[in-house]
Amino acid sequence: MAETPEKTPADAPSKTPASSSDVEPAPHPGVVPAFRSVRRPSGGWRRVAGVVLGPLMVLSGLASLLFVAVSLDVRPRTLDAAVRANTIGIAPHVSGPIVDLRVVDNQPVVKGEVLFVVDPRPYAADLADAEAALALIDMEIAALRAGVVAAARAVEEANALLVEAEAEAVYARLYLDRVRPLLSERFVTPDQVDKAATEADALDAAVTTARARIAAREADLAVAVASLGDLDELPDAIPTEEATARDVDMVEARGGDAEAVGDRPSDVDPATLNARRVAAAAAVAKAELYLDYCTVRSPLDGYVTNLNIAVGEYANEGRQVFALVDGSVWYVMANFKETFLSFIDVGDEVEVYLMARPSERWRGVVQGVGWAIDLADGRDIPRTDLPRVDPTLDWVRLARRFPVRIILEDGPEVPIRMGETAAVIVLPGEGELPPAQFPWLRSLFDDLDLDD
Repeated sequence: MAETPEKTPADAPSKTPASSSDVEPAPHPGVVPAFRSVRRPSGGWRRVAGVVLGPLMVLSGLASLLFVAVSLDVRPRTLDAAVRANTIGIAPHVSGPIVDLRVVDNQPVVKGEVLFVVDPRPYAADLADAEAALALIDMEIAALRAGVVAAARAVEEANALLVEAEAEAVYARLYLDRVRPLLSERFVTPDQVDKAATEADALDAAVTTARARIAAREADLAVAVASLGDLDELPDAIPTEEATARDVDMVEARGGDAEAVGDRPSDVDPATLNARRVAAAAAVAKAELYLDYCTVRSPLDGYVTNLNIAVGEYANEGRQVFALVDGSVWYVMANFKETFLSFIDVGDEVEVYLMARPSERWRGVVQGVGWAIDLADGRDIPRTDLPRVDPTLDWVRLARRFPVRIILEDGPEVPIRMGETAAVIVLPGEGELPPAQFPWLRSLFDDLDLDD
């Protein structure tokens, strides 16, 4: 037996008299009554959420816009940046065909490494000629030195002969003094006395001759010394006046007559010989230098670039053959709007990101801010040595950009290349880079290899 549901007060008929408008008409027999929509009360939580969240979102957007604007001023940044490096043009100091090429394009090299060799045979022949000319002059100098030695020995010989003549003359005078008293006592004949006197006079004359011979030999020595000059002090050249004065002093110091020596003919000018010797030595040094220039070496640690030659190519003196990229210093040239320059100072820390590795960052330091740019403005004028940053002009006048040089000092141990696109963020007043933002996102990039 089914239970009859108990009527609730809500199901009970209302005892409140109903108005005529609230009374529903009875349905027509045979017509199915239609459902009438029930009007929900206006308001509710949705309206409250809209009233609260709408202004909150507007305020959040304004706050975010203000934060971004302040952050851009406090930490200037730009995407208009690229990696740079210094390049060195490699040009030989001598001309000739390349007989040995020891590098290839894009090869890393170290300082002092041989790059290529120019044919050294002509320069080796020039060195041989210069050495031969120097050897001939050295032979002349050796002959002059031998003449000085011979003259000095002749002076010594003349001095010895003088001593011998003086001894014989003294003995002859003593003998004459002994035999003269014996003439009165008839122990000797007058002829013997005359002979002794004659011998004494002859020996006195021999002494005079020996002294004259010494003077002549000393004069010959002075001439030899004057001809040799100061060649022992080469390779320093001596001016003609100074060389002549020194020669005169040397002659007079040895007791000779400088004027008499000067009157004697000489085929050798010491000052000229000095100059010839110096010139010959300089020619040898120059030939050695040119021969060494035939081997072209790397002046720095770097990378070969733009190598488009082969063995047999004729290399001209002073004309660039290829270039080297200096691998010791890398920097980023970032073009900042002029409105940001007042927030950038030399020495500021910089965050640097490369497009090739967006998840890795480099530490940089502002080295300097450009003081001038090329104001060609599209006109056809000769290029200057100033950095050129072409402005983007539209109906709105845009701020010009100035180059800021940022030295890369620390970063991942990965190779970087000149010309890579970079993004930089300047951090004024900070002594070191702050911790990286969103480390979990960077780790995700590394795990998924999205940076490749």
